[in-house]
Amino acid sequence: MESRLTDPSPKVENTLILAGYIKEKIHAGQIEVLQDSVQQLEICFNQIKQLNIIEKLTVLVSLISYFRKIKNYDKCASYARQAVSLSRHANNVNILQFADIYFDYSDVEYDYGQYGHARILLAQLLQKLEINNCNDNFVYGRLYLNLGKINLAEENYEAGVGQLESALDLLKETASSNDPIVIKTVDLLVAALIKMEKYEKGIELYTQMLNELHQEREKELEVKTLLNISEIYYHIDLLKAKKVLEQALELMQHQDNNHDVKLRALMMLAEIEEHTGNLQGAVSLYKRSLDHLEDLSNPMSAILYSKIGILLSKINEFKQGKMYLKQALNHASIIEPMKSKIYFVLGKIYTAEKRFNKANEYFQYLLDEIITNNKGNKSRKFGHILQMMAYNYLAENNNEKALASFYKSLKVFGEIQTLSDLDKGLICKLNIL
Repeated sequence: MESRLTDPSPKVENTLILAGYIKEKIHAGQIEVLQDSVQQLEICFNQIKQLNIIEKLTVLVSLISYFRKIKNYDKCASYARQAVSLSRHANNVNILQFADIYFDYSDVEYDYGQYGHARILLAQLLQKLEINNCNDNFVYGRLYLNLGKINLAEENYEAGVGQLESALDLLKETASSNDPIVIKTVDLLVAALIKMEKYEKGIELYTQMLNELHQEREKELEVKTLLNISEIYYHIDLLKAKKVLEQALELMQHQDNNHDVKLRALMMLAEIEEHTGNLQGAVSLYKRSLDHLEDLSNPMSAILYSKIGILLSKINEFKQGKMYLKQALNHASIIEPMKSKIYFVLGKIYTAEKRFNKANEYFQYLLDEIITNNKGNKSRKFGHILQMMAYNYLAENNNEKALASFYKSLKVFGEIQTLSDLDKGLICKLNIL
């Protein structure tokens, strides 16, 4: 397909076929195969003089879509400007095609934080729609959706919510609840309401959508909506959040949900069990979550290993806890904040097992990490770890090293003016003397 055009003077028909091919591959998510085809289409666009305005716009829409996907703002914006300019001077451009061009350009500017220009483009589009007496509610719905997104990005939540509510009303005139654009609008609207702490309103919107999806027999979307409702309840009522999650998991038993949805549900339920003190239940759910990772090289597995290990250490199941924590440490996707926490927990486990030298090895790893990542700056955390190491030295009757660690911690805490004498370790220091 990459050699679709071999004629050094490519014809209009072949150019349009190539533009269609590129659009098709973009929709299929096959961006990686398009580089040569896009280069060829650019050559055609610049060399073929016979292309009329409509044909040029067709080519430009494909190029805009491609360069937006690969995040090449300069080319994307350049082609979008050309498309808008051409469409303004065309008498035979369909108003819906005209709208698509403006939406594309506005989306490009939005992606790159150019909110003011994105808003201007949408205002120009609105003016054009009104001049042409456009009565397409779906187009107006898209327009208000985009305006709402811009206001939310600028943290103007009241205006954003108003525009998204208008968008939703207009879109639902012609689209059903399972339409991706309706789902996107509801998700954005609820996210804004959560920011404004209007949780009940968010639950009401998702519940309305849930009832509509149930009537349309959209079981998988029902499950996802239940998970969204549970996430809102997580802010205000953990018991209700748990009940909704259990309802979602029950519904999943009767259908073939993908692993990502099941993983999300199990992890959410595990977090609730963790926060309500049922640590053993949380461990069990996190272990079940691991079963739904199709690839254990997935970064999520490192998170799950660490969560399981930390919780096992809290319920004194040290042997298993150490096993999971070390699996997390050995994972290729382990990241620094998680690594430091694991070092700290392993140090505490070995201290509880009275393996003080091993504990101090991990505490020293942690100190080294703090020095490396903070460029040598000391902190309250640094001082507390030194005190824990001193306790371990003291437990082994190594008073010299214990005293040295206490003095180091005292020096660190001495630079923090807000700490009490107890925080600064003076009592620990006196105990060793």
